[in-house]
Amino acid sequence: MALSGTLDTFALPDVLRLLASTGKTGRLRISGDRGSGSVWLNSGEVSATELTTVSSGESSDADIIFGLLRFSAGSFSFEADAASPNASASIALEPILAEAESMMTEWRSIEEVVPSLAVWVGLCRELHGPDVMIDSLRWKCIAAVGSGAQVGLVAEELHFNEIEMCRLIKELIELRLVELIDAPIPDVVEVEVEPEFDPIGDPPEPVAVADIVAEEPLVEPAPVAAHQDDFSASFDDVPNTVPSLASLAPVEEVEADATFDQTSPDLFADNDNDNAANADDLNPAEMARQLANLSPKAAKAVAAAAKASTDAERDAALAAVEAEDGTVNRGLLLKFLGSVDS
Repeated sequence: MALSGTLDTFALPDVLRLLASTGKTGRLRISGDRGSGSVWLNSGEVSATELTTVSSGESSDADIIFGLLRFSAGSFSFEADAASPNASASIALEPILAEAESMMTEWRSIEEVVPSLAVWVGLCRELHGPDVMIDSLRWKCIAAVGSGAQVGLVAEELHFNEIEMCRLIKELIELRLVELIDAPIPDVVEVEVEPEFDPIGDPPEPVAVADIVAEEPLVEPAPVAAHQDDFSASFDDVPNTVPSLASLAPVEEVEADATFDQTSPDLFADNDNDNAANADDLNPAEMARQLANLSPKAAKAVAAAAKASTDAERDAALAAVEAEDGTVNRGLLLKFLGSVDS
């Protein structure tokens, strides 16, 4: 027998009574707006029940069928000969269904006062009478309600199912011990948010060149070129640098000195061992060749010293040369620059 339909067409009690009166064996599935459930029948008697919306607490077959009767919309289908995995001794359907229908009648009066487990209740501020008598069960419920609680949470604490809890809350409301309240508004914690970093802000204040020279070297150190060819290539790209001073020396002297020793101490001697005699024997051609061996940054600093119009500018440039190459003899370099100026 194939049986299926919707609950708005066939009422669930009528479907159950039809299956019981014909002695059917199988599973009646119900799916609706409150979840889903099943009733297993064995020769027209109830062998097992199941419901996904039953609240905490022990639920009997009558409680489960009552929960299924509360579906306001849904559908059903019957699977013949389907056995329950947790079947127990079969019980006649009619007493169970009668109890569930009685609970349904009571529920209609309860939900007029307590619509669902989602509502909030709180204690009344004053008693509406000189005294009141309550038992231990109602006191437990009052204590669980406290300053305010959701009915469903009270049911979980007391291990009551939905109809038991709503029935008890209804009684306490009628005794004017508790009342429905609005759901509390969560406290809003104000969090102070730090302003985001603005990468586009006011431009930095201009800094005088003299201040930069006083605090940091004029140029950053750079590794000396590994080969003379590489150095020459990079040196040619530097405008107005000291290599142009090499033009001060006669060409024939430069070409004749093929055995020039790049480690000559005339210019690069230790600053602590300055030799006045070397300064007196200054050779512009040899000095120019030695200056050509400086790194590009040191050469730029020497050029800046040569062009300096004040003593402060020259001292700053010489400090940059010493920072780039610590072996430079400042006394000889000053002597050379003086000869260039003259």
